[in-house]
This record gives sequence, structure tokens and C-alpha cells, in this order.
Amino acid sequence: MSDIISWDKAIGTKVKSSDDEDLGKVQSITRDYIQTKKGTVSKSYYFIPKYYLSGYDGDRLWVSLSKSEVESRFEKEEEPELSELETPEYAQRRTTVMERHPEFATSIPSDMVQLPWDKIIGEKVKSSDKKDLGDVESIASDYVEAKEGVVSKKHYFIPKYFIQGFDGDKLCASLTEDEVKDRFERDSPPSRPQSSRTRRTGSMCAGWNPATRSLSTACPGWPKSLRQRSRSTTPAPPTTYLGTS
Repeated sequence: MSDIISWDKAIGTKVKSSDDEDLGKVQSITRDYIQTKKGTVSKSYYFIPKYYLSGYDGDRLWVSLSKSEVESRFEKEEEPELSELETPEYAQRRTTVMERHPEFATSIPSDMVQLPWDKIIGEKVKSSDKKDLGDVESIASDYVEAKEGVVSKKHYFIPKYFIQGFDGDKLCASLTEDEVKDRFERDSPPSRPQSSRTRRTGSMCAGWNPATRSLSTACPGWPKSLRQRSRSTTPAPPTTYLGTS
């Protein structure tokens, strides 16, 4: 993943609604909207105001509106007038986005870039006190399995809600080494009820985005991420996902 992803790189990318429905592929991007086309015979065109973008996972753009909202408000046969897109709510959203992300006009903001879970198989895992927890062995719906050691192997089944992000080199957990070993070291995967109880009692980390089922490439509290390859020791602020805050 590069540090800066310009909007033109998103041409041809699939677009998903907040309720995980298909909105077609990006046909063009202007200063004001993202135009998508869905279908080959019976075609639908959506002109989605740009500032409704909520994330990009390398394969798909996600918007913070449901499919029904997009269809009712932005399905059109031809390019709309700007006044058709403008509402007080959208104007406020645009102002908020621009304050957070001055680069939004020319590129997809780096902290909207997320990583699909399956891309981290084999990556190193570190605890919050920066101790080695092995490598990612497998990904389940509720947890990440890390395997430590070659001869004397240890397996940690860490709930996804305790994962803060991926910085390009390692997966960052929000628990200390001792906490992971005490709570999640086991010989076999946990049963679903055990996993669900942990999910309910655990605090959700900023890295995990349920809307896109993907992982932030930032690690809050760690040196800045792959996007910003600075080696500064100043902790990065928590990632904020537009539309889910």
C-alpha cells in the first residue's frame, strides 16, 4: 500500500454501501462526486457525493450510506447539478472531513485506508508492551490465531477486538504479553460461546472496522503506520472512521 492513493487510482474499483450491498464500479471521479455503474444490460448509475466515502480496503470503496439511501437520492441518468447533491447535513459533513483531511480533494486520506484480514497471514504479532507473540497462523470470524515457536509451539487465539492495527511490519495488540498468555493461550480454538463472551466484555479497538470487516493500517499508541513511515516515537492518534464515529 502506498503512502498516498490518488483518486484516479480508484477508477474501476468496486463500491459497497454501509449495509454491504453492491453499488457497482467507479466510472469517474470529479471534485464533487463518485460516479458508479452497476449492471451490464440493465444499468444503474449512481452519483454519490464524494464526502460520503467512509473507507478503502485496497479492493473496494465503502460509503457511509445504505444501498436504499443511495438509490433513492443519487441514482440518476445523467450528471446532476451540484445543487441536487447539496444539503445542510452534507455541507456539515464536507466541512468536518476537510478539517480532518485537508488532502481529501486530491487523494484518499491515509487513515481511511484499511487492510482485509486475509492479507495479514504470516505477519508478526506484537503485544502492547512490544513483546513477540509469534506469527499470524489463521484468521477466524472472531479471533486471530498467533503461533509462537517452532519446536515448543504456543498458540494464542486473540479476539479481533483487541487488535489495534497493522503498521506494515507487525500486527499490534492492545494487551500486554502476560495478558495474552493468561487469557488466550490454548491448544485448540475456543468454542463460539467463549469467543462471543470475550467480544461482549472486551473493548473495541480503533483498528477493527465492523462496517468493512477490515483492519486499519494504523496502530494507535505505536509509531506511525506504513502510510506515514515516520520513525518518530510520538504515539499516533486513534484512527477515526468516518460514518462510524
